[in-house]
Amino acid sequence: YYVYRFHKEVTESYLQSIMPRQFTHLTVDEAISKGIFGKVKRVPLKANEMRKVIIYNETFLDKVIQQIQIEIAFGRSIIVFCHEVNQCEILYNNLIALGIKEEKLQLFTGKSKVSKEEIKRKAESGEVIVTIATFAIATEGTNVKAWNAGFLVGSIANEKDLIQCIGRLRRKTKGKDKVYIYDYKFPNVAGIKNHYFIRQGIYNKIGF
Repeated sequence: YYVYRFHKEVTESYLQSIMPRQFTHLTVDEAISKGIFGKVKRVPLKANEMRKVIIYNETFLDKVIQQIQIEIAFGRSIIVFCHEVNQCEILYNNLIALGIKEEKLQLFTGKSKVSKEEIKRKAESGEVIVTIATFAIATEGTNVKAWNAGFLVGSIANEKDLIQCIGRLRRKTKGKDKVYIYDYKFPNVAGIKNHYFIRQGIYNKIGF
């Protein structure tokens, strides 16, 4: 899989300026095949670029939000793991736009102004039902026994990070007998499609 070095809005604007309106629906691939851009160099995506393509994909994020809403309806306490602060904020704002009360949500990132202890307290008490966090800040030393549903919103292949995510959910408390993890695989994305099999091997290894 490759990325074309064109900014989406610039590309669309350029197409509209040089082509009749009825042809402006062309994809970048189609436009290139017609020679509109002249000679274009294809550049392989780096790992972090592939991840960005996934985590900011609207269809993917819409699916995640739908499933978060289902878990909210089941009354579960939720931790959402994201790769980037901006991704956390997008999910947070979209959930509010769908009618989830702001006081039932919280962001847990390096930009959070609330203390870590206060964030944990709100999640543990049930005051907040959805905590949206970055992997970097929430994977170690964040013990909230109430969490029983987790979302891995992206793709990870690091054993330590995955075990830390699972560990956030496996803290025992009275009345907690099951935990649920939403793990997404991307079989059509080169460079990332094998991550799921790596994670599956880790799940099997730790008996999860």
